[in-house]
Amino acid sequence: MEPGTSRVAWLWTLLKQYVKTSWHRYQKLHLYGKMLIWSLAVFYIALATFLITIGADRIGQTMYDFAQKISHLRYGWLILGAILETKIMNTALVVCGILAAILTGWIIYRSMQAHIRKLEGIPPEIDELAAEAVEDAGEGAPLLRNYSSDEDELPTVRPNRPRSVIDV
Repeated sequence: MEPGTSRVAWLWTLLKQYVKTSWHRYQKLHLYGKMLIWSLAVFYIALATFLITIGADRIGQTMYDFAQKISHLRYGWLILGAILETKIMNTALVVCGILAAILTGWIIYRSMQAHIRKLEGIPPEIDELAAEAVEDAGEGAPLLRNYSSDEDELPTVRPNRPRSVIDV
């Protein structure tokens, strides 16, 4: 047997598994989901047909001619600049969003650290109750749930403990 034969067989098995899984997932979709898939397929086929039929050279020349016509207008530079301004504004908004997220995370981290430093003289019992309250709050967060379909995962069972004052 050749060294690459087992790899080819593995790839073929993997491909069959993906096709089978995709077909089962497609069958489970609602009508709107199936319509979305078919409309995207038709759109991409039509786009590819258009690009192959017209050709990249004609498309590029048409865009160049159009840009030349716009640039020779009285305020053509403003139109072309506005098209490029949108790209710059898009980049600026993304950068500002990332900076806002970093700043928010830093502020929350610093506030939590300051609050923890104030709580250093608290007895361990109250600290344990606070830790339980944080865990309970995490369990009630629907976006943090595990949505996997693994059957072997069992929910965590906690022994009965006295509740904290926060849960009253």
